[in-house]
Amino acid sequence: PPVCEAFYGAGTQTLAGQSSLPGLGSMVSLDTAYVDTYGAFNATSHTWTAPVPGTYWCYGQAPLTGGTGATTVASGLTVTSGNYNNGVTYTLWSGGQAASTSNTEVNCAVLSTLLRLNAGDTVSLAAYCNNASVVIPSATAGAGGGAWEARLITIWRSA
Repeated sequence: PPVCEAFYGAGTQTLAGQSSLPGLGSMVSLDTAYVDTYGAFNATSHTWTAPVPGTYWCYGQAPLTGGTGATTVASGLTVTSGNYNNGVTYTLWSGGQAASTSNTEVNCAVLSTLLRLNAGDTVSLAAYCNNASVVIPSATAGAGGGAWEARLITIWRSA
């Protein structure tokens, strides 16, 4: 079955501060796939394309660090599919969660859901914060040696 686990490993990515959810958020620049049984992950566009139709379990994890003071963070899955929102790209968000960011702590926002996808539909990871100096660390940026990687996981569940 189609399975993909992609992560962000190249440096850090600064998120643009945004005033409120919902919105498209900032796409996380996932750049490497641990596993990709169908070659469906594109490291240039940072998106995964469903290779076959079916129900997929999708998981997004966005670790955030940096900044000062209190902030709100969220993880999102940006979906382009005729099954949702009349085919117009939109982002499904986790609930916003309060976080106290600093250069020494990591807050991890996650979202897990089932999506009905057609072959050719796309999914990418998004992140939100209302503090412009928050960054998404990579595994090599001192954020836990891989435990705090931004990641997108998709697993085909059924036709």
